[in-house]
Amino acid sequence: MEAVSVPVGPAELRNQVEHYGPVAYLVTISPDTVRPHVVSVSVRWDGDGLVCGAGARTAANVGAGADVTLVWSPTAGDGYSLIVDGPARVVDGVSGPTVSVRPVGAVLHRLAGVSEGPGCIAVTTTPTAAEEDTVPEEHPNAVVVRRFLNAWFDGDFDTWTALAADDIVIHMRGKPALDGSYQGREGVMRFFETFAGIDVESLEMDVEDVVADDRYAMIIMRTSYRRGDERLELRNACAYRLDDDGRIAEAWNVSDSQAAEYEFFHLDDVDAAGLGVGLGPP
Repeated sequence: MEAVSVPVGPAELRNQVEHYGPVAYLVTISPDTVRPHVVSVSVRWDGDGLVCGAGARTAANVGAGADVTLVWSPTAGDGYSLIVDGPARVVDGVSGPTVSVRPVGAVLHRLAGVSEGPGCIAVTTTPTAAEEDTVPEEHPNAVVVRRFLNAWFDGDFDTWTALAADDIVIHMRGKPALDGSYQGREGVMRFFETFAGIDVESLEMDVEDVVADDRYAMIIMRTSYRRGDERLELRNACAYRLDDDGRIAEAWNVSDSQAAEYEFFHLDDVDAAGLGVGLGPP
């Protein structure tokens, strides 16, 4: 059957990535040998980009400036692979370098030997006219807190500090080593240093929603920690207060299962059942 393309809006790409799951193959090209380098990666959305971990060779290939390709294997029964390509950049993350891919093209490609269905279905990343008319513009404070969280996750402290007020206060709940409030730039850097020393092998974040008004903003997200065979899955609420200059003056972070956090981080002498989840200072 002759291949056809059926363009759809960018929301469909997000739907397809969710359908195919986080595990994909990342294809980069070596600038020296012009040979492909293929690795298996765990992919997540970060704003409008797709983010995954990167080894030394992958990071070097991406740093050379060529576009990359992400490939998802077919799911049971559908007979199509998801292929996404676009420019990429390397970002120094908390757990090592990551690759951020900006999708510019995506297709569902039919496997050889599957006789039914179109050979190639295009999944466009440009909004249709109808979508542009119906998608509301995000509140400016929602944009600020997204950038703030992304900068923290990627280890981009220049951007992070530019978005933070000089007297920022961060309140943490749930992780024994981090419980408390951190005042000012020096206090926040102490928080980062403590966080970097937590005994976990990997941390993944997936933003589910962001809401904001002229003074406050909130991010709802899922976080996943892994240490050996242990895995902790949480839903977190991150609340932010912004000052008159649009910078973040105060932040609170709580999860939906503080008892599970205390158990995961192995502090048996803490009575997790007695902890409150209020958003005020300790």
